[in-house]
Amino acid sequence: MVVDTRLKDAVAENDKIYGVIRGIEVNQSGLAHSITHPHTETQTTLLRQLLSNAGIEPHRVNLVEAHGTGTQAGDPSEMDSLRRVLAGNRTENNLLHVTSIKGNIGHPEAASGGASLAKVLLMLQHRRIPRQIGLETLNPRIPPLEPDHIVIDKTEVEWVPSHPGEPRVALLNNFGASGSNTALLVEEHIKQTAVASVPEDMFFVFGLSAKTPSAFEELRGKYINWLGGSTSASLSLADIAYTMTARRQIYRYRLAVSASSRKTLIEKLTSGTPVDVVPRRTDSLPANVVFVYSGNAGQYIGMGRRLYQDSTLFRACIDECEAILLEAGFAGMLQDIILGSGGLADLQEFEGYHAAIFALQYGLTQLWNSWGVKPTAVVGHSLGEYAALVTAGVITLKDALLLVAHRVRLMVQKCTANSTGMIAVNSNPEEILQLLRGFPELNIACYNSPVDCVVAGPLAQLEALKARLVGCKSVMLPMPFGCHSAAMTPLLDELTVLAGRISIQSPTIPVVSNVHGDVVLPGDASIFTADYFSRHEIVAWIELGPHTTCLPMLKANPAVTTETTIMSPSAASSLYRLFTTMICRGL
Repeated sequence: MVVDTRLKDAVAENDKIYGVIRGIEVNQSGLAHSITHPHTETQTTLLRQLLSNAGIEPHRVNLVEAHGTGTQAGDPSEMDSLRRVLAGNRTENNLLHVTSIKGNIGHPEAASGGASLAKVLLMLQHRRIPRQIGLETLNPRIPPLEPDHIVIDKTEVEWVPSHPGEPRVALLNNFGASGSNTALLVEEHIKQTAVASVPEDMFFVFGLSAKTPSAFEELRGKYINWLGGSTSASLSLADIAYTMTARRQIYRYRLAVSASSRKTLIEKLTSGTPVDVVPRRTDSLPANVVFVYSGNAGQYIGMGRRLYQDSTLFRACIDECEAILLEAGFAGMLQDIILGSGGLADLQEFEGYHAAIFALQYGLTQLWNSWGVKPTAVVGHSLGEYAALVTAGVITLKDALLLVAHRVRLMVQKCTANSTGMIAVNSNPEEILQLLRGFPELNIACYNSPVDCVVAGPLAQLEALKARLVGCKSVMLPMPFGCHSAAMTPLLDELTVLAGRISIQSPTIPVVSNVHGDVVLPGDASIFTADYFSRHEIVAWIELGPHTTCLPMLKANPAVTTETTIMSPSAASSLYRLFTTMICRGL
């Protein structure tokens, strides 16, 4: 079986490409004295038209898989047309090799073209030309081949390109009994090597699966032996990982591991325990995955550096966001925040963090999507709701990013830094409300879970509250402003005007609203009005953000299963380890 597809699609999907069809032509020997008799002139016209349309010079073709039926009329006619079109200006260093598979298998009639193509592709793969079996004496009606530097090989030879550095090109002839003539040009595909080298400690994900435990153990043993042997030594970990994940059907019994070296991979495959993933009601239904977008408090300088270096897709997303910011006149966040050069003043750093968190979440979303993990619902905590709404199609990337940038700039310009703040409290919000009766300027800014909340307001009152919080954990958040509180009042009107300029659409997937606490279903955009963003100031769960901040809130519900994307210095290791968990969860 031969699978043909567009070259750009095959390259994009990292398919193994055996050859590239550069051109195909068909004509009819209507001028021959008999419909079944070969016609040299018609074949010559066919070959010249094929080369012209493909833009291939005749001297570049140095192998012909001929129709070669071995008949007294057919072979001389075909060789004559090949000589006329391809033999000119050849030298001993660029011989024209002529072969035919019919010497091996006879004439398979309707399958003859497919058999010839399979042979050409195998010759391209091995870069060898097998000997033409069964040939003792050349047909006396064919003039000597040597003067035109044409050869029918009687021993196996290396297939050398017509010119050094150029891909090999073969021509395939296939003629029908009713006078139809077909010719095909097949060119070798030379895979473009990546310019950037892969870091030695870069992690990859590897998966094994089988229908039964015994089949899994058999497959595991084969892979371990193969990885430890010489036949796999020339293959990169990247290629092995791609084949073991993207190119394999996933079955019930699964094991997925991440590794950055062949030795570690073998060890993990040897020691790993497969999981039994019970099939869902129907594989056509997507797995229920919720993307959770965190807000402030988990950010740090250099939080996306390693992924920016390792992932082409993630890097493109960050660069896209950086370009939007710079074009709109905002300071970029790439060098100082994502890559971690630092050196910013406190408020500059605070301003840069907002855009960086959003860009980071956008990049992580695209990464998960590229791996086939797409959310069935989204929820954003505080600042994280902007990225959640982009994922749900409510607002565009550009509108959301610029709204984030304007919002934090208004905060810096119109609010007094370090006069208000926020404190996270590990306690029942109802109990905290009772305490706040003695602190009139404080309010609960975030109801995070039944046992977690955040209080915002003037710093002096926050310190006094903290002193009263005996017996429960409380942490002052590293924030120069008391967000989600009355401290944000000076920016609300202008933020509402800015939000009124953007286009708001109905969500394409359910969105859990921070403001209302409701689930907004696809097709309903009624709550996403211009003032929503100013009021916003007041299966598996995957958190997308700089660090784990939202999942402890979710874990307060014992029915919730949580996983996290941790953007630590070893971000790749954490991310790929999580990906292996998702595979074993049935995603």
